[in-house]
Amino acid sequence: MPEMTMPVSPGGLNGDVDVQSTTVNDAPSSDALHAVADVELMRTGIRFRFRDAGLERLYRDEVRGQARRLNRVTLAITVLVVDSFILPEHKLAPEIFTLSAVLRFAVLTPACLVFVLLDWRGKLGRAYDSALGLMAILPTLIIALIIVRTTSAAALPNIQSSPLIQLVIITSRLDIRHAAIVNLASWLAYSAAIQFCPAVPANFLSSMSLTAAAIALGAFAFAVRVDLRERQVFLLGLQNERRRAQLARQNSVLTTLTHVDALTGLGNRRYFDERLEASWEDACTQRIPLSVVIFDIDHFKKFNDSLGHQAGDACLRVVGRAIAQCVRTAVDTTCRYGGEEFAIILPGAPHAVACTIAARVNASVMACAIAHPAAGPPGCVTVSLGVATIIPGPGNRATALVEAADRCLYAAKRNGRNQLASADLTQQTPAELP
Repeated sequence: MPEMTMPVSPGGLNGDVDVQSTTVNDAPSSDALHAVADVELMRTGIRFRFRDAGLERLYRDEVRGQARRLNRVTLAITVLVVDSFILPEHKLAPEIFTLSAVLRFAVLTPACLVFVLLDWRGKLGRAYDSALGLMAILPTLIIALIIVRTTSAAALPNIQSSPLIQLVIITSRLDIRHAAIVNLASWLAYSAAIQFCPAVPANFLSSMSLTAAAIALGAFAFAVRVDLRERQVFLLGLQNERRRAQLARQNSVLTTLTHVDALTGLGNRRYFDERLEASWEDACTQRIPLSVVIFDIDHFKKFNDSLGHQAGDACLRVVGRAIAQCVRTAVDTTCRYGGEEFAIILPGAPHAVACTIAARVNASVMACAIAHPAAGPPGCVTVSLGVATIIPGPGNRATALVEAADRCLYAAKRNGRNQLASADLTQQTPAELP
């Protein structure tokens, strides 16, 4: 039964054993990551960076991956807003119209397209944050160049509203460092530009510079708030991921405990019943045969009485390993049915194939040459087997298949043991089934 592996503690009276619980350790890197995340969650105050470089890198990679598509849209909107400023400039400041058109459509727009193309093709790599920061500051630098060359007083409203471009840029997911650089550089570029602009009255300079500074600070504060919130969400996500992994492991162990026979490592009776029901439904849907082999160890009570229960436990383990070598590992289900009795579910196996596998089990147990002095010839442990095959349908039931295999088992015992008996029910109608 390859889908279930579970370390067990052998011992006891032919299977009455204590199963030892096991703990599954995460990889060291995962343990270290979650430990660092726990420490970060306990930190108080503002955290602009995680103390652990690996955790910081993982966070930046995750945020970058989530924000890339949004940043492309934000960048396109920013460029569209900046480019739209050219419409009133044709009448308000004709002296800068040509320069404005060149900077907007020959510099800014192509730069945006190149950034989006490189990002879409995954060429930016670790340089993504720096490239995004450069693209975020480029609109303000272009506007600053245009402001310096503006001489028409009618363009003053455009000049005063230029810092509002930062309100569009703040929607870009810049990290704290790049957000600080972009907003500071934008404010400095704008403040310097208005100082050299003939269209800006001297008494407007202070208020315009302060307004730009307020917008830059507001944009930076927004970036800080978003980053702090996302760092908290990231840490809580790691914590929840660990809890889900722990719960999954615990559920896996519990499932194994309820499905595995501790002595032999094969499936137990409960697992046999569940797999038989599932195999029956599959075979019924696909209209394919389903076979069951039921067998037990001949004269096992005499074996226990003569050699002791510890030897009986060892015998069951050896037989279990011998059985597991005979089945189709990716398809069949092998279980300890109860006591010294075992069962194999063979989905899709025709009757001839099921009998071949049963004969292989018989030979494999004989080849183990487990001495059985109380059984008579051949002087070693043998098994008797019952094989039954059916094509499941709406009119028949899984219990009929098991009962048929069980009757064949007892027929094999009546005929002298160490042999198999079989029943092919595939040609019988539901009414003919016992």
